[in-house]
Amino acid sequence: MLVGSDNAPVEVSPNPDKDLNLPGHQIFLVVNGLHILENLKLDELVAKKAYEFAFTMQPLKLYGATGSTVAPAAIR
Repeated sequence: MLVGSDNAPVEVSPNPDKDLNLPGHQIFLVVNGLHILENLKLDELVAKKAYEFAFTMQPLKLYGATGSTVAPAAIR
């Protein structure tokens, strides 16, 4: 499963509770095992009115890492 956003992080920014550090990441990743995909460039899809497509993504094969860049693709 995947949670994503276009041009912003999936966190409340700035977080009103200064004692919490990235609570969205903790809930998505740690508690629920959901991957996070942020800062997608979706303007070209919107301009082409591509509202339905198959989404594919290939992350870098890094061992021991907690994140990486990816190569997403929308296939129509």
